[in-house]
Amino acid sequence: VDRMKLGVDFPTGFSDTSTILIANKNTAGESSSFHPFAFLRPFDIPVWGAIVATIFLTGITYRTIHKLYSVAESRDYNTSNHVHGINIFYSAMAATGHVQFQPVTHGERILVFSLCFWSLIIVSTYTANLASDIISQQQRIYPASSLAEAERLGVTVCAVKGLSISTKIMDKYPKLKLMEADGLHVVYEYLKHGRCDIVAEGASRFDIVKRDETLNGDCTLEWIGRAEDISSGGPASIVDAGFFCTSLVGHVIEYFMKQMIYDGFVEVTYQQYLNSAWSHSCPNVKDSSSADMDDSSRLTLIDMGGIFLTHGICCVVALLVSWLQRWVKKRDQNNRCSIDSETPASCVEDDSSGVIVSSRIIVSGGY
Repeated sequence: VDRMKLGVDFPTGFSDTSTILIANKNTAGESSSFHPFAFLRPFDIPVWGAIVATIFLTGITYRTIHKLYSVAESRDYNTSNHVHGINIFYSAMAATGHVQFQPVTHGERILVFSLCFWSLIIVSTYTANLASDIISQQQRIYPASSLAEAERLGVTVCAVKGLSISTKIMDKYPKLKLMEADGLHVVYEYLKHGRCDIVAEGASRFDIVKRDETLNGDCTLEWIGRAEDISSGGPASIVDAGFFCTSLVGHVIEYFMKQMIYDGFVEVTYQQYLNSAWSHSCPNVKDSSSADMDDSSRLTLIDMGGIFLTHGICCVVALLVSWLQRWVKKRDQNNRCSIDSETPASCVEDDSSGVIVSSRIIVSGGY
């Protein structure tokens, strides 16, 4: 900023001077502690509560539909032979992908199909999210992944003294613990010996550092987090549009630099320079995109609410279909009984229940 006030112009640069953070892999902690309820991580607590409630309500709904079917068929719903909780147990088994229901009516089929589809979504989502969570737990834990976090946690950051990076950091984060060192080698010696936790560095300069065998011979230096700012470095010129016309020089540099960037000449030449100057390379060097994974991957009701709503609607439809089937069968039976000259045994009305029953008995489970 001070140089710009003096009339210095900065055309398009050819190197990436964005501020990034560098950490040492050997000083990073591993998230390998034992968690007895780690298997619950894919979903948050409200989702687990909704799953349990769905299992219970589906079991009760299936029993209600089956009872409606029994009444519609004029069968005695014998409660003395019930196995208590059998339908809830079947519903819980269906939630794991094992279906033991044997639907007979249209309402039961709709309900069981909806339950199976709901189970398919829940199980597949849980499996995928659990695998993602297990992989994310293998990520290294660094003292900080951004300068704002480093300032908040009191993490010590090293930087080369006299460079613009130190000035930018102190202007934006005045409370940050910044340790300036004389020279690039001194900064990374401080990092490896624990005198500072992370290093603030330019992106292009780190391309050189990680290929330098004296600085990164053990391949322990790693870019963490995202770039703190986006900037480029290159030539500078004096702004003068009147007397010396030096602004024309800046415009010419700007034009040809953009042409070389668009043609890919700058990137190819830069890689050739790195490969010719340093032969050291590290296998599987991770960039910032892989180190910036979000560990908070639990799915909430906002994510999973759709499948619960769909299953709830299917439950209501199944109940309506069963009630309609019962009403149609009762109406047909009443019509048959009204046109018969002699009242058959199947048309005898049960005073205790207020419905038409027959001598046939069906044994079914309870809730």
